[in-house]
Amino acid sequence: MGKALRKMQRGKAPSPLRKEPLQAELMKSFNKGVEAGAKHQRESDIVHLVKWLEQLEEVPGIGEKTASKVTRYFLENFGVK
Repeated sequence: MGKALRKMQRGKAPSPLRKEPLQAELMKSFNKGVEAGAKHQRESDIVHLVKWLEQLEEVPGIGEKTASKVTRYFLENFGVK
């Protein structure tokens, strides 16, 4: 039996399986951070996509009409709704 397990059995150390207010607060903070990171990543992706779409006409063989069609497609399917 390990040292940590003996402490848990004696009641000196909290069991990692128990639901404690501290763990709930930590998980709430963790989830809030994940959501903030995901939001930042989405915003960054949109900025990069717009920059890429703006430079589309510079590619040889892609004219104004094709660039417009591709831009419209991406914004309808992957843009902010």
